[in-house]
Amino acid sequence: MVYNTQPYQDDGKFFENKTAEILQRFVGGTCYPATEQENIYDHIDLHWVSENIDYTIDVKGPKKYNRWDPNIQFSDVVWIEGQNVNGNPGWVYGKSFYIAFWLKYGITFVETEKLRKLYEYFKNGQLHIGVKPNHYELYRRQGRSDITFTMPVEDLLKIQEYTIKYQELKELGYKL
Repeated sequence: MVYNTQPYQDDGKFFENKTAEILQRFVGGTCYPATEQENIYDHIDLHWVSENIDYTIDVKGPKKYNRWDPNIQFSDVVWIEGQNVNGNPGWVYGKSFYIAFWLKYGITFVETEKLRKLYEYFKNGQLHIGVKPNHYELYRRQGRSDITFTMPVEDLLKIQEYTIKYQELKELGYKL
């Protein structure tokens, strides 16, 4: 099955589909969507099969400043989720091999295990509730069960596997 690359109203699905399309077209291999079970419980959005290896990927599109904002913003930070809003393990504890972040200049792939180890290192720090702390300090939104921290993009790039740059895609004739 080939991944459907039609844009969706849901931003998350849109970026998952675009990631699959770009991988297939410019890197090679085949992509197919995760099952509903994998998506919900394993934090896997898609599979990318390359050279007979099935890589699982959780895609993180650019975020909006708030959910009502019609515009997506690229930021200088990424949010690392150790616990989700339901109090369950966050995506850093998922079963995906890669996390694919849509950043200002490209799609950056980082092994989930590297981010998990980073979260494990910082998870016993002070928890800030409702007041956004400094990078690498734990944060929970008021009235929620999530636990996250922010990480500068420049630090993320130090542990990346690779980045597919938008400029390179444009030079190859791809329109984002």
